[in-house]
Amino acid sequence: MSSADPDRKFGLFNLTRGDRPGGTLNELSIQSPLVAAAVTALSALVVPICAALEGNFENPELALDLFNDFGWWNQFVLGFPVLIYIAGSYFGAFPRTLRQLTEAGVIRAAEPEWREVRQFAKQRLLNLLLNGLPYASGIGAAVLTIPVLLTPDSWYFVAEYKAGWFIPVQVFLLYYFMAYLALRLAFVFLILQKLFTFSVNIQPFHEDDCGGLRSLAELSLNLNAGMLVFGIITSIAMYSNTANYGVTPLSMYNLIILISYTMLTGVAFFLPLYATSRYMSEAKQEVANALLERYTLLDQTTNSGSARAAPTPAEHAENLLALKALRNKVRSMQVWPFNVASLISYSVSIATPFVWIVALQLMSE
Repeated sequence: MSSADPDRKFGLFNLTRGDRPGGTLNELSIQSPLVAAAVTALSALVVPICAALEGNFENPELALDLFNDFGWWNQFVLGFPVLIYIAGSYFGAFPRTLRQLTEAGVIRAAEPEWREVRQFAKQRLLNLLLNGLPYASGIGAAVLTIPVLLTPDSWYFVAEYKAGWFIPVQVFLLYYFMAYLALRLAFVFLILQKLFTFSVNIQPFHEDDCGGLRSLAELSLNLNAGMLVFGIITSIAMYSNTANYGVTPLSMYNLIILISYTMLTGVAFFLPLYATSRYMSEAKQEVANALLERYTLLDQTTNSGSARAAPTPAEHAENLLALKALRNKVRSMQVWPFNVASLISYSVSIATPFVWIVALQLMSE
């Protein structure tokens, strides 16, 4: 392991492997999330340049020119770059999270077991069928935009302007990358699940109140700000579809946007945490069983009739109080590395699109 790359062991493998276009983009976003987001935003400006050359960038004679199509700006100059930034921040932090779990004594995998996990991950990352899913998602979303391109008196009316043909391409890239990220997040879950089949040490009385898994919870919680921003972007996209493209609030395209957003945020937040719940539950049960054995032994000692072995009444009462305090603490132990406050934070961060689409539907009635 190179000293220049202290997280190499904990990265296990390169999560960007298996799909070259998405992998290249994700690799760039990991190296510098802000730069990758900026480059993505700037690359989208080829469309305004084309529209300006065709005279439909700012054209009052059109019902909708590109300058006033805030839905396009929202999705491709703001939304896609934000998604790139979120991806880089999340996957860039994943090796550090594994390192922290190892340093906390939770993950105790030996080198042969790390190699086994690397091989396990490689097989899935190179699976052709799985790698085809993002392409299917992107193509499906792009096909749904074709009817939009036939809208007269708009900058994207392809019968008169060429700039509109960029929309299916950009939609393909957006939904392809969203599906690519969802798939990689599922791989994170499988990797953690595999690691936890080896020697692990969930610590019920760890000071982080998560059995030593706080770093994993923080990896998910760090997404909340990004999910809130992306939720606002999603809401603007749905409003734009209704206001500019003439679709109903509950149109297929809006529902695809909402479902895609919900799936991506849900997978990002819950899947890595779900991988640990079984082991937290088992650790809790082990401690509960140990306390029960201790209580049984204390009761047997008290009733043994041996004056030398039996504690005094005061000692017996003190021991019982200590056991009851521990039992209450064990009962309150979580079997998920998050709490109610975390769930509320997550729910608030993703609520905007749902509130907005209901409002749009009510306003349209």
